[in-house]
Amino acid sequence: MNSEYLHVLITRFNLPTSSSHWQRDKHGRRVLTEKWMKDRFELFETFCYPSVTSQSTNNFYWLVYFSDDTEETYKARIDELKRECDLFMPQYIRPGAELAQHLSSTICKLLKPETDYLISSRIDNDDALNRFALEVIQNQFDHQEFQLINLCRGLVYRAHAPEVIAALQYRDGPFVSLIEKVKNREGPFTTVISKNHEDWIKEYPLEQLEDRFYWMQVIHKSNLANSLRGRPLLDVREISDMFRIRQKLRPNLFASLLYLGIHFVVIVRTTIGRLAMHPR
Repeated sequence: MNSEYLHVLITRFNLPTSSSHWQRDKHGRRVLTEKWMKDRFELFETFCYPSVTSQSTNNFYWLVYFSDDTEETYKARIDELKRECDLFMPQYIRPGAELAQHLSSTICKLLKPETDYLISSRIDNDDALNRFALEVIQNQFDHQEFQLINLCRGLVYRAHAPEVIAALQYRDGPFVSLIEKVKNREGPFTTVISKNHEDWIKEYPLEQLEDRFYWMQVIHKSNLANSLRGRPLLDVREISDMFRIRQKLRPNLFASLLYLGIHFVVIVRTTIGRLAMHPR
């Protein structure tokens, strides 16, 4: 285990923000309700939790942030998940509290005397990671003062009927990590959550990793914003071993072919439009 760096994976579960993005889903329905929590916990236990706890490395801590007014029934389930995996570290904080401040305080407690670098990654509670994703991120460590790593290539999975799985390149997506040198052991630390994921690429160069499917975004009926995108895949036999999720992948062939046709029509129309704007 490399103790030169501390690697934390950060998930914001049901901790609201002042942003309207966290008040209603893509269909206009209110979030953080009892039904939202029930559905989201099922998604978390089906996709996110098993994919993270099955990682090929255990050299990380998973900080999952919950509101401190989370109902006791869910706190009991969270305790069960904690007993299953020591790396899963639920954090309860007051809604409206400063997440960055709490995160820095937790990082201070986790830092070892010989640790001079911090790697911070993030994942939404309804997404999944390739079982080698965190190990690959750690393999990029080379004592960088400040380096952003983006897991560029992944999958979009529509989990409700008709199921479709599509491949997507996401150069400014949410699967970004930050390597930073620890300058003050008492904090504060920058961490990857200090900016919206799409803002990092506007200010800093990102090292893009695109040699495999690193992540899976799950499209379901209560997403805040995500929708099906990318190039549909017809053969998903090798994908099941990449992501240790608790749902069998059964993409609908007809829906996949239909969406694949639409995908190529969009590409052709976009290409024609670009050529029309920039004739030779």
